[in-house]
Amino acid sequence: MAVFQKQFDICYSHLDEKRRVKVTALLDFLQDVATAHSDSLGLTLENMRRDGAFWVLVSFDITLHALPQIDERITVETWSSGIKTIYGYRNFRMLAENGAVLLEAVSVWVYMGWETMRPLRVPPEKAALFAPQTPAVLPRKLSLPQPSCTAPALTYQVMRRDIDTNLHMNNVKYLELALETLPQSLWKRTPTHLQLQFLHAATYGEQLHIFLDSSGDSALCCIRPQAAAEPASLVRITYE
Repeated sequence: MAVFQKQFDICYSHLDEKRRVKVTALLDFLQDVATAHSDSLGLTLENMRRDGAFWVLVSFDITLHALPQIDERITVETWSSGIKTIYGYRNFRMLAENGAVLLEAVSVWVYMGWETMRPLRVPPEKAALFAPQTPAVLPRKLSLPQPSCTAPALTYQVMRRDIDTNLHMNNVKYLELALETLPQSLWKRTPTHLQLQFLHAATYGEQLHIFLDSSGDSALCCIRPQAAAEPASLVRITYE
């Protein structure tokens, strides 16, 4: 499969109070280019809905080399590593205007049925659209540990603004909540590695408890619905 590219302009709304590009904005770019790539293959949201299926993100493993700058035009590339039964594997790369690699990422997705809300085997004709040009090593799905703390660092109720077209809290929102719990000593630093694992979908109105373990150079976050024993998402953020 050929590499798909999309360009984005870094603007004021992508910055935090330190004039850094938010890492959540970078994750938005990755989601947008994945969607644009699927659209280019005819797998638009409307066509997928008609076929009774949709893709759900299982995990993201992101290495961040540097942040883009305001007014810079970046290029985000994505390509498929292939399809295996119910899973799709997708790679990303983000390039600065001078061609320097800003970010590299691998992701795992699962093909879901709308009616059953359960995984489906990817149909052969759709799997063929995502066939890699050369044999690829498929990434392992993340299996992050849970924090050991028992008291939540933050409680949050899922709002309408958090819900996406799949009718659950968008993936970027989990990272936003994890970042919100960070101690100031980590918040002021720029991460070099982000790992996000998605286990269950949080929905509108749910109360979420966010648990955090942090050390000198890393933070491990669990986002768990109040009424559930299992987490909705686990996030690990590592700093240089």
